Amino acid sequence: MSIPSLSNNLLTLTHSLGRNQQSITDALTRLSTGDRIVRPSDDVAGIGAGAKFDAQQRRLDAAQVNVQNGTSRLQATDGFLQQIGEALTRMSELSVFARDTTRSDADVTLYEREFQQLQAQLRSTIGGTTAEIGGTSDVAQPFGTFAGNELFGASGATSLAIGLHPDETVTLPDLNLRTGAMQSLLMQDGAGAFTLQLGDAAALDTLNGALAQVAGGRAELGGVQSRLTLAASQLETTHANLDSVVSRIRDTDVASDTTALSRLQLLSEAHTAMLAQGREIPAKLVSLLTA
Repeated sequence: MSIPSLSNNLLTLTHSLGRNQQSITDALTRLSTGDRIVRPSDDVAGIGAGAKFDAQQRRLDAAQVNVQNGTSRLQATDGFLQQIGEALTRMSELSVFARDTTRSDADVTLYEREFQQLQAQLRSTIGGTTAEIGGTSDVAQPFGTFAGNELFGASGATSLAIGLHPDETVTLPDLNLRTGAMQSLLMQDGAGAFTLQLGDAAALDTLNGALAQVAGGRAELGGVQSRLTLAASQLETTHANLDSVVSRIRDTDVASDTTALSRLQLLSEAHTAMLAQGREIPAKLVSLLTA
């Protein structure tokens, strides 16, 4: 082998060793960071796809929060409706007691007081303006609120985004209890007295109508809550699928990179040994020529 040929071979080995060392560094970086893409040039398309999927994941996260908030609002609303229903049931019971001729006037008076107290509680829970429920002043801050929003007025339905696309929405029902039979129970005159009294002939029918309003509202809430439960499950599935896709794009294949690293390290050791031997040959040739 001529000296120039040997030099060329040594140069080739040196370059090969350098590339091998860079590959080892890349493999170590992937294994230590868990990222398959060390530099943008490793997977240009993967970087673009990963950014797109990141945006989708953020939108899914927001939709999941919306669904959770919507579910919480429905649960809060249903809790208030349950309490309202219990109050109406007790009021209807009092209405029947008041029609018992064996009761004393003192008993009936006590029933009337409890009936009015329950009316006042309903009024405080549902709220409303004097134009809606009469009285001397508005009930502007009722108990029946969620996140500062009234639950039982004509505030309009609330729309929630529950998916990635604009048309994936659900509407939370608007339960206006300041109308119909319930309004009759809440209504006060200009002096602040309730216009519907326990002894009125229409009291029991009005209570039945109000109970029907509450039952209808709870049924409507239940339907929407079922849809939100299904939407939450679908969002979790979609999120898991996206996580899997992003993982395939970005996460390193530990088994593959570990195998590659072992192979590269063996090649590097072989290159180093060959370079060491190659550098000894010129010295041996010189010693032979000068012997």
